[in-house]
Amino acid sequence: MRYWYIYMSFLLLSCGASSVEQANIPNTWPNKQTLMEQFRQADTAFIIYAKEDYAIADIVINGIAAAKMRDDMFTIIPVRDDEVTEQQISQHPIYIIGTRSNLVLNRINDHLPIKFFENGFEFDGKKYTARDAMYRINFYPNLYNPKFPLTVISGNNEDELVKFLQEQFKESWGYFYWDNWGYQIYTNGQRSVLGNFSEDSTALWTIDKKLHWDFDFKGEIVKETAFINYYNHSVDDVTVLTDELDKHNQQNLAAIEQFTGKKLQHGIKYHLYKSSELKALMLGNADQSLIDFEELAIHGVMTNEFKGKYDETFAMLVVRNLLGQPAIYALEEGLAVKFTQQWQGTSYTYLAGNLAKADALPTLAALISNDAFEGESDYLMHIASASLVDFLIEKYGAQQFLANYLKWQQNSPELIALQNEWYAFVTSAATNNQLPTILKDTPKQSFYKGFNYAHEGYQIYNGYMGSTSDQSIGKLKELGVNSLTIIPYSGFRSMNKPFPISYTTGAGGENDASILHAAYTAHQNGMSVMLKPQLWSWLGWTGDITMTNQKDWDLFFEYYEQWIMHYALMAEMYRFEMFCIGVEFQNASLSEHNKWDELFDKVRKIYTGKITYAANWGKEFETVSFWDKLDFIAVNCYYPLSTKMNPTDEELLTAFEKNLDVIEAVSKKYQLPVVFTEIGFKSIAAPWIQPHKDADEQDYNERSQQRCYEVMIKAMADEPWIDGVYLWKWPSYMDFSNEYNKDFTPCGKLAEKTISNWFLNSNN
Repeated sequence: MRYWYIYMSFLLLSCGASSVEQANIPNTWPNKQTLMEQFRQADTAFIIYAKEDYAIADIVINGIAAAKMRDDMFTIIPVRDDEVTEQQISQHPIYIIGTRSNLVLNRINDHLPIKFFENGFEFDGKKYTARDAMYRINFYPNLYNPKFPLTVISGNNEDELVKFLQEQFKESWGYFYWDNWGYQIYTNGQRSVLGNFSEDSTALWTIDKKLHWDFDFKGEIVKETAFINYYNHSVDDVTVLTDELDKHNQQNLAAIEQFTGKKLQHGIKYHLYKSSELKALMLGNADQSLIDFEELAIHGVMTNEFKGKYDETFAMLVVRNLLGQPAIYALEEGLAVKFTQQWQGTSYTYLAGNLAKADALPTLAALISNDAFEGESDYLMHIASASLVDFLIEKYGAQQFLANYLKWQQNSPELIALQNEWYAFVTSAATNNQLPTILKDTPKQSFYKGFNYAHEGYQIYNGYMGSTSDQSIGKLKELGVNSLTIIPYSGFRSMNKPFPISYTTGAGGENDASILHAAYTAHQNGMSVMLKPQLWSWLGWTGDITMTNQKDWDLFFEYYEQWIMHYALMAEMYRFEMFCIGVEFQNASLSEHNKWDELFDKVRKIYTGKITYAANWGKEFETVSFWDKLDFIAVNCYYPLSTKMNPTDEELLTAFEKNLDVIEAVSKKYQLPVVFTEIGFKSIAAPWIQPHKDADEQDYNERSQQRCYEVMIKAMADEPWIDGVYLWKWPSYMDFSNEYNKDFTPCGKLAEKTISNWFLNSNN
């Protein structure tokens, strides 16, 4: 083996080098998606480490041994750099891990986008000489055979690289071996450079500057006051923004100091970020603002979706600094919200009153229990906490409230006994803080030309809050789309036992900030928004969820109500035009319709836009009995159109019209319009047979998908009872259709033009 390697090295340095240089011509290389597909199809990959890097070898070998591979279908084999064979290095995905002492890395160094020099490495014209500087390149063409992917994890110092690898192996094996970023550079323990290579065929494997971030964690100081220093992280027009924010903060600071009778003694650092995307990419946190209590610092976003919508973090940092941390989280949270003018651009007293009318306020016992507080909706608990603080200050007076602030304990009988008195206070206070309803604010759309907007990317930049999402929604506007359905997903843990439902908080998922960003972008593009929260699980379909007794059904709906109220509050606070309260709970909707009636009534007292429920096609849609409680009937329409592999257009049209007759009958019965909350077809040979199924064993076929849409458009013409369609689906990054070309999305396919012609040219 050693002799082969010496021979291979000689080839690279001499005549073999020319072949590598030819492979280095971008238009001869496959694109990233081809390399990723090659990785998916591989059954073995090799990690190549240097014989001199003993500590790295131990980490790699132990990390592989500890990792659980999916069904044992994929094997990772570690191999020393001086023992790797030609077949291993050129016919498999490979990982090169180590410092410049790694022989394989040394040989291909000049052909990589990140190159070592004597004292460090260089990338994009910038040199990194720090001892702890490291880099990672993912799914790059293997210089020995560009058809296979290469990943490199390297750095300037072996000890620092060992620490980095230890952290990397703490993640699941999938994260370690399958990282979708093109390149990453780490300095000072932080990811300082992040990006992807271009997918444009004319610039393949060059840096894509639209997807390149060079993070400045220190920031540029742009304003200094007596107690607040402001740092800019790429914000445009930062002077205007900082002046507005400082005016707001100074007013809140003065109010808190006057209330507490204390003066702030320590300076606060306020870091402002250009976007939610930038902040999340840098800090791994998707909240509007992040507090660092030790550093007395806030990292926040005040642009775009959050402009004029202040959160309570500044006030909380001041309150903690002046009063200390109370035993009850709700007291600190409530005091911070109370002293935040224009909190989220709305009125917490109005929202609390609506919650009280809906009997959806938490009990005082839950509110003053820290475990319950942290497990509930942030919106709900923050609103309730501020109202509780208002009530306690009125009841006890400011001085006594402050005296008790650190003394009150969780589950205090004294506070719990005030339950009814607090509820009455909340209801009374809300009457003086009315807000206009969403329906009064919203112009009527004659026909919803929409898409279900799918959060397909989980790398932050390609999810709802990312740069690619902005581009994707902009493309939808060009297609004539006037409405967008945004879908936050959460999981359920059992098909027949009730469990609390958690909210998505991870930076790369459908977290609250990402939902708000997508909605903001849609509104900026002239679209209305429907919020349609959904449950999903690998255990099965939501329609099959069935509790075994009434007690469990009651608890199931209690948990579901807690979860859906979070999104009802979001929809109200951020003025989403429509809200879908449930999606395809067939067994639950048919057996527990009274529970849904109660839930619809509660949501109406909180949310003032249009409400609906998305029923599954067939049995649920045709027999459910609660449509008269809603503003419009909604169907997720996947009725089959034919059992044939090659039906004629006339046969497909006849079948579609028969399906419309079934749907129209429900519309006439309840005298309500119908909106197709989902309808779509995959890009496969016969999508009309079972439109709801994956059927990925069928061949890819764009024309079959287009035919289905042509039939749909023709059948829906001149049907006044249809108020709109939301097609399934459009991705948050448009390259998704290249990665999963059989999927439902018409993005970049023949059907896209068909749909665009309909949306742009219809009179609705």
